[in-house]
Amino acid sequence: DRTTGLKKIDLVRYYDQIAEWALPYLQDRPVSLERAPNGIEGELFFQKHEERSRIPGITKLPTALHPNHPPLLAVDAHEALIGLAQMNVIELHTGNAVQPDLEHRDRFVLGLDPDPALSWRMMTEAAQLAKVLLDEVGLKCFIKISGGKGYHIVIPLTRRQGWDEMKSFSQAIARHMAKVFPDRFSAVLGPKNRVDKIFINYLRNSKGRARSRPSRHERALAWACRCPSHGKSYEKSKPRINARFIRRSSASARWVAIHGRVTGDADRVSRPQCDER
Repeated sequence: DRTTGLKKIDLVRYYDQIAEWALPYLQDRPVSLERAPNGIEGELFFQKHEERSRIPGITKLPTALHPNHPPLLAVDAHEALIGLAQMNVIELHTGNAVQPDLEHRDRFVLGLDPDPALSWRMMTEAAQLAKVLLDEVGLKCFIKISGGKGYHIVIPLTRRQGWDEMKSFSQAIARHMAKVFPDRFSAVLGPKNRVDKIFINYLRNSKGRARSRPSRHERALAWACRCPSHGKSYEKSKPRINARFIRRSSASARWVAIHGRVTGDADRVSRPQCDER
């Protein structure tokens, strides 16, 4: 990337540094790969199957999970994560369900997508407010910075609900939040509906729907930014981090700092519940 000066070797080293903590977020989940074979200024495309090039260490899911198509892919091993970097994969988009049951999701995600004019401090306050509101209605949630200008709120589920049911439920939650705090949130899509507000994006909860990607320049920095936040670390988080973040050990240091708090807690909430039928 000519803008940031990042090279493929920087991405490989970054993946290598964070693999231990990133893999629990990836294992058993169908993944869509966004590739940039000619750099992020060239043509980009999504890939859900292995196709012609073999990916070392990648897991091929049973074909019964996606009939009449090549096997879906999951990233279960360190080798696979490094192999994806070697293949110019710049983003991994994970599903909201894990194998072997892809019909019942184990989480849903609400995106906090702000009016670009809002300050990062206002975004941080809104994320904290959203968490308090969700806690009050009995929804345990975890927050991560999105890699763009907002936050993602992840709510673990017990894998009893289908996709359509949870899409409707996530929309209802978004509308409730907008009703309680109409000066802060909007549940209606469109720039004119979020002037000086934050759109609560529930649309990412449709089955098979790909998350909207950030701009090309933001995408180069997203690898450094997309990680969990915890407590007062919201206030220290930045919506964009410069290219040095990936090259230096600060990237892995942040994961070390939060591991056992956010990552560990989220895993304890999500995985045991997923096994309860």
